[in-house]
Amino acid sequence: MRLLPENWNKLAQQLAQRCQRKKEKPYTHCRWIGESYNTLTNLPFIVCGLYRLYGSSGHPLNPTLTLLYYLAILAGICSAIHHACAHIPNNRWSIYVDWLPIASSIFVLEYNYGLMALLGMLSFSTVILVCISFALLLSDHLYTPLPVPIGHCLWHICAACAMDGVYQNAALAIAFAKI
Repeated sequence: MRLLPENWNKLAQQLAQRCQRKKEKPYTHCRWIGESYNTLTNLPFIVCGLYRLYGSSGHPLNPTLTLLYYLAILAGICSAIHHACAHIPNNRWSIYVDWLPIASSIFVLEYNYGLMALLGMLSFSTVILVCISFALLLSDHLYTPLPVPIGHCLWHICAACAMDGVYQNAALAIAFAKI
């Protein structure tokens, strides 16, 4: 008795092909940057991280938050590298560069807060922003209702704001827990 259909490999390949993000038209604005808009919209990660580390209230951040904001800056830089190099033939390395700081941030959050406990620390507006970010990411990869590159660019901007909201909510919850 077979549990999987005989054409399972064909179905898996079709699904993988369908889930690949449609890419921005390459090198439209600069001959060195493959996806100009997607590269530029990584700036909110960098600006947010720099602002929280060096420009905000002047109060020192706890070590975990400091590490998370450095990882946010690195995520913006690494994602920009990925999008700038997206159209290089046989480019399989840049997606790893893109996801390494994101995965590192998730590990830092899990180790220091616990992901389930972190969910309880989030404000309603931050939860909504995180949900919108995931919806934009999924729609950009699965259905593409928004024209390329608008969906992915909006995801970058929304994800940077959601990330900052998550980090700030966690910091506030920890600070109030110490009182």
